[in-house]
Amino acid sequence: MNNKLFDEFLIGSWVTYFDYGIMSQEEQMKRLTELGVNFHPFPFSWYDEETHDDIEDWKEIDRLCSKYGVLYGMECFGDKRGTSEEAFNKHIAFAKEMGENLAVFHIFDEPMGCEVKMLGEWVRKYRENNPDVWPLFNLNPSSVSVRRLQATYEDHLQAVIDAAGAENIAFLSHDFYPFMKDGRLKDAIFADMENIRKAAYDNGKLRTHAFLQAFGGGACRMPTIEEIRWQAYAYLAYGFKALSYFNMVSPRDNGGSFTEGLIMQDGSIPNPELLAATGALNYEIRAVGNEMLDMQTVHAYHTQDISTYYAKGVVELLPKDYCVRPLDGERKFIITEHEDKDRFMIFNNSFERLEKSEFYVSGVNEIYVFDPEEKKYKKCDYKGGILTVSFKEGEGLFFKTI
Repeated sequence: MNNKLFDEFLIGSWVTYFDYGIMSQEEQMKRLTELGVNFHPFPFSWYDEETHDDIEDWKEIDRLCSKYGVLYGMECFGDKRGTSEEAFNKHIAFAKEMGENLAVFHIFDEPMGCEVKMLGEWVRKYRENNPDVWPLFNLNPSSVSVRRLQATYEDHLQAVIDAAGAENIAFLSHDFYPFMKDGRLKDAIFADMENIRKAAYDNGKLRTHAFLQAFGGGACRMPTIEEIRWQAYAYLAYGFKALSYFNMVSPRDNGGSFTEGLIMQDGSIPNPELLAATGALNYEIRAVGNEMLDMQTVHAYHTQDISTYYAKGVVELLPKDYCVRPLDGERKFIITEHEDKDRFMIFNNSFERLEKSEFYVSGVNEIYVFDPEEKKYKKCDYKGGILTVSFKEGEGLFFKTI
């Protein structure tokens, strides 16, 4: 069985390419690799069917992905779904000609309640016919109405797992885009993170994946690098094992839906500094994600109450006498508890720079923090039961203790 999909933390993008007449596929892949992207679920120019239509297209994709060390997904049918006999037969036949970097078949996005049974049947069919390539699908956020999901969000997640079979699911995945043009932050995102973490953990410790907002258009605005960092580390705090951007390359503007992005469909880069900072962040997240890859998150405790309707009774609050807690009870953090009791993460749940923060940490002798740049642990300032550390905006720090 091909398990390369789970050997390292993945950073992907829903849309990864624009017109090859502007920049060749290889040049674009090389740049994306340099920006830290190691997973291409759709490794082709999004709006040109000729680039993912026949076996020769896919042989070239396979060659390039092998050359640049990119895992990729196959989707060779025009509607970008794998849930038809024609798409299925094409995928299974083409996959026989590909190398081991072919990791997933993309089959469906955001199923409604009435589509869950169908999705599960296709997941099982793909697994039966090619157990080396995992079927990939993505779920709605909880903001989709109960009427459309035909269940509560928790029940919808369980229905999907039951329909597909936990053993057949590569990632329990969802999208949630929290940054709105009107200035709102949709903090129901934390309820979704917890629901997915818990559903995954309770069903055999499934791997989890989510999309990061990196676009502006419609009701959404383009995030800053601090807000992109905040999204990525929030998901790490909840134990997610892979992330993808929506998007590294913006889709075409569709009536105002996609007006801002990191790389546009005409090849332009609106904010080179933001793109470079995102690339640096990708390597940072991959390093921390790899360090946490084999660990299971059992709690993600908030130090401040989240009183929104969706979060009430779902998001966990830090117990009063917990072994790790901030001295300043007004600051917002998430403190992650793992099965490995000698490890924990503290996530700065704020866009404000915190030069220095102090935490009570009990029952340990020394504390070390993981440095993603040097990929090693460094001894922390820990005296008299007080840990003193500094955070960037939206940053998470990963610790081990002795």
